[in-house]
Amino acid sequence: MPEAGNEPGGYFIPWARVSEQRPRFKNVDLHKRFKEWVDAELRAFEEASDGVGRKRKLTPGATLYHADYAMSLLKPLLKRSTQLNGEKARVVFTSSNVFEYAPDDGIEFDVLKDGPARDAKIKEYGFSSIPGKGAVWKIYGLSKFTANIFQRDHADEFSSYSVHPGGIQSELTRHSNSFEQLLSKAVMKPTPMGTLTQLYAGTMPEAGNVPGGVSTNGYV
Repeated sequence: MPEAGNEPGGYFIPWARVSEQRPRFKNVDLHKRFKEWVDAELRAFEEASDGVGRKRKLTPGATLYHADYAMSLLKPLLKRSTQLNGEKARVVFTSSNVFEYAPDDGIEFDVLKDGPARDAKIKEYGFSSIPGKGAVWKIYGLSKFTANIFQRDHADEFSSYSVHPGGIQSELTRHSNSFEQLLSKAVMKPTPMGTLTQLYAGTMPEAGNVPGGVSTNGYV
């Protein structure tokens, strides 16, 4: 829509769709509020004793906290859109097939916060750069597993999807060794391809027939 170009930097949620009228959009500028929240969280994360500790905290933080905060802001608009359109609003969460690396013993909530239980578990997991092995991969997998649960929690109210964007080039491997970074560049897809699965789930009519699903195909 031409008029949409007059409001840059906003999150646009379909507000009403009527056959005789143009779509109307509600401009929800989350940038300032979200940045303030993230900055506050990062300051809290900095209290961790070392860089590895901060990374362990940031993994579930980036995966879960931002989604919960964004949903708390957008849910009233999504509900209104559902009422006006006569069909459920769609919500697409970016997950990963890394959820398969989550520990087999499920979610231990004492491990999600700092303390003796967490330290003991990290020591048990150890450290490894091999996918699926070590504390970093297992906690990363746990964060994606809980993200899928978060997505399912919204499946009754909205057409909710959790998708795997595929193996794409990103900042995720910036702290890896040189060999891993070289391998990543060789096998990973260009970053824009990471949006295809989300676009499919969010826009294609046939995707609306399978609400509450988890797509692990990547790239559609």
